[in-house]
Amino acid sequence: MRFQLSGAASIVALVLSLIIFHAARRFEDQSAQAAFRGAAQERLRDLEMNVDMTLDDIVSLGAFFDSSHVVERNNFARFSARLMHHDRSVQALAWIPRVPGHLRSANRRDGASARELSDHFPILFIEPSDANGGALGFDLASDPALREALWRSAESGRTVATGRVVLLPETTGNDGFLVFRPYYRGGTDPSSTEARRDTLAGFVLGVFRVKDVVESKAFNSSPVPGLGLVVFDHDAPPGPRPGQRLLYPKGARFDSVRDLPKGPIETGAISLAGRTWDGRLSPSTRLRAGACDQLVDSDG
Repeated sequence: MRFQLSGAASIVALVLSLIIFHAARRFEDQSAQAAFRGAAQERLRDLEMNVDMTLDDIVSLGAFFDSSHVVERNNFARFSARLMHHDRSVQALAWIPRVPGHLRSANRRDGASARELSDHFPILFIEPSDANGGALGFDLASDPALREALWRSAESGRTVATGRVVLLPETTGNDGFLVFRPYYRGGTDPSSTEARRDTLAGFVLGVFRVKDVVESKAFNSSPVPGLGLVVFDHDAPPGPRPGQRLLYPKGARFDSVRDLPKGPIETGAISLAGRTWDGRLSPSTRLRAGACDQLVDSDG
């Protein structure tokens, strides 16, 4: 009888040990998940702050034009240099005047096509000029996607961002995006679409590198190791090749969140001048084991 009680006690002790073990594991798992969610949300807040600071550059440059009677090339260069000194994500800042088609077609024979008579938006000023001088004179209206973004900005009175573009020189291997901010004659703020069309004088333009926007450290942010960040352009159309909607990291084969390996994930939507970026954070080791070999930790 004593033996039976001793055996029963051992079984009870074993069961209690298993219960305690599994309870501890659940607690550890819950703690780890809570830590992951907290770190991921912090990283998404940093990304949102980086995007906001990027847009601040265009807001400041637009306000400079609004408050100036005339902006000369040297004034533009000095003001742009101050903005770029504090933001490494800037590839270029530019001024794009509106040139009515009839001015550029005045010396052409009658019968010019509607395409020739449409408005043009050539790059007149660009900084830094030494690295981007080859873009001077380029008519952004010659590209259908850019022309659509220009007029959407002009008619709404808002800043408008483009989807992903390949930045020049292409040897840098950088993807980027453009942001347009309209300027109306006299620095006015027209109240109707028709008035905006009539008084549109041009645009200030910012060209930004996606990688630097994503990886720049926000003020007061702390490193968040062990997190893999993927950023998609929610508004980009799907394409025939994987990665059509992918903004970051460059070269990955993800095209949407459905392509990510299974497991814990934290998501966030970030507004960028009329577009939405979808941030997806997961443990970086899990993503490295998935479809992307180039993904880096989100702390850069």
